Amino acid sequence: MSQRLLLFGTPKWLDGATAAASLPVDKPASLLYHLAQRGDWVTRNELAFLYRPDADADLALANVRKLLHRAREHPWAAGLEVERFRVRFQVESDAGLFREAVSHERWAEALELYTGGFLEGVSLPDVPGYDAWLDLERADLGRLWQRAARTRAQQLEASGDLSAAGGVLEGLLHHDPLDEEALQAYLHNLNARGLRKQALEVFDTFRKRLAAELDVEPLEATRALADAIRHGGEPVGAQSSSGSSESLRHNLAAPTTRFVGRKRELARLEEILSQTDGRLVSLVGLGGVGKTRLATEFAWSVAARAEEDSYPDGVWFVALAGLVAHERLAPTLAATLGLK
Repeated sequence: MSQRLLLFGTPKWLDGATAAASLPVDKPASLLYHLAQRGDWVTRNELAFLYRPDADADLALANVRKLLHRAREHPWAAGLEVERFRVRFQVESDAGLFREAVSHERWAEALELYTGGFLEGVSLPDVPGYDAWLDLERADLGRLWQRAARTRAQQLEASGDLSAAGGVLEGLLHHDPLDEEALQAYLHNLNARGLRKQALEVFDTFRKRLAAELDVEPLEATRALADAIRHGGEPVGAQSSSGSSESLRHNLAAPTTRFVGRKRELARLEEILSQTDGRLVSLVGLGGVGKTRLATEFAWSVAARAEEDSYPDGVWFVALAGLVAHERLAPTLAATLGLK
């Protein structure tokens, strides 16, 4: 490793074997962070709108020119490429390597790279577009980290290293104390290690926090798990999706978190899809607002009555997020539905 931009935690620049140097959080530096995270050419017009959406085009573009001029003054910005209509800053970063590790399912490497939140301490209150981009990136990278952590914990448990798996699951709960899926996995882990008392203490802390913050009780499955641990029984795992699908004809993952609110949206979906011309409904919104969660909740609401209702062939979830070519749409649908 020669040079690397560190975007997890507070931004730093790593140059060879020397200690990582802290980087500024001013606007020119923020531009470099944005370009590094994008990783490819970005038009000047995009940057103009990002930093000055309220200004006319000439003024906004002039602001971008100033930012680029000042950004070039940073000694670590040598790789900044500036053309007439577009700019690029391709540099190795921990965030880029993290995404690559996740995409190739190198979970241990991904966890090692994720050393903190994305660009901690960086904020531009007078540039709301930039702060909105930061929020989306932080949320997306956080979800990827949670996925990596859960999968890595499963790997460690499968290999018999329950202690290491417990450490990963404890980190998940520390990141989000109300993550009930992580809690269930951690309770199973503690019980398997013979730490029944500690497991019940963790559950009790979670239950009190949930009541204080959301005024609700843990999920029934979580309470049943705690009761089994309390009475020295063997905790029952989640029902397999295959057994459920045979009776209900669906492939929906069992919900592991509580669905709060959105009653009006659920009712509206029911209304639209009950109409003869309501064949396709699109849920539109910013990343992370809960579109998939809403769709899944609605799907569960009709899955139990699929056979006697309007869905005699069942209710199916087909993940298309990973598709990059439209030619793969039909084969992906067919594979999920078991068609040839």
